[in-house]
Amino acid sequence: MALTAETVHAELEAANQEGDPAADALVSDLIDSREVDGVNGLFRTIGTLKPHMPMDELSGLPDRLAQFLHDASEEPPGWGGADVEAAEGFFAHHHGVASMLQGTVGLIGTYLSPTGAFTLRSTGRLGGADGPGRRLSQSSRLFIGMGDKDALRNGTLAATVTKVRLVHASVRQLHKKSGQWDYGRWGEPVSQKYVTGAICVFSVQILQAMKNLGVHVAKEDAQGFVAAWHYINHYLGTPERWLIPKDVDLVDRIWSTERENEWRASEDCTAMTQ
Repeated sequence: MALTAETVHAELEAANQEGDPAADALVSDLIDSREVDGVNGLFRTIGTLKPHMPMDELSGLPDRLAQFLHDASEEPPGWGGADVEAAEGFFAHHHGVASMLQGTVGLIGTYLSPTGAFTLRSTGRLGGADGPGRRLSQSSRLFIGMGDKDALRNGTLAATVTKVRLVHASVRQLHKKSGQWDYGRWGEPVSQKYVTGAICVFSVQILQAMKNLGVHVAKEDAQGFVAAWHYINHYLGTPERWLIPKDVDLVDRIWSTERENEWRASEDCTAMTQ
């Protein structure tokens, strides 16, 4: 059962204790058994993945990684042609503006969660003076790519998001091995709560930003945009229990309420935003 306005706070608190068991076990095993050369080696491996790769083309990968990719290729429950057409309608009208706002308003919105900002800042690869720039560059590939022609039909978006899913699992492993993560205080690194919150930022928060800038978005286009992020939410490994609904009004209510609990000032927020 997906999130509802009535259950959102309790559900997200439960989601804060959950990572992505399938991806986490895979990444941990691959690294510990030295089937890949550490986290960076795994990043390089998943960077070669292509959409809809049949099992025989995955034969060069460790068996567990190949099976995981095969299992992860299933579409979201209830996903259909009408959802694809609605999403494509949004991008036909607003691709450029939405991509620009996701790379600015969207990223900064994720930095305004103290736990999220700490997660991003404390992974060494995102540190240093050029860290936020690298983050922007990496994320822009998803923002721009999700509106490419046929991205929701030919598997390219699903493949891109699956790579991000494995990167999230790798980040959880980095924090687990560092011994510096306070699980009692922060829950799981890149928890399902953080993933769902980020999806809200990159969907309805962007629609709010477009409205504030005077950009009119038709209701059917807004619905399509949220549907596209529902699709991404699924491929990020989020269980159906915590998927954002394909209902723009409901997601907007959920986020507008929960945002008040999530956005707070912190040193990490300031550093990442700067």
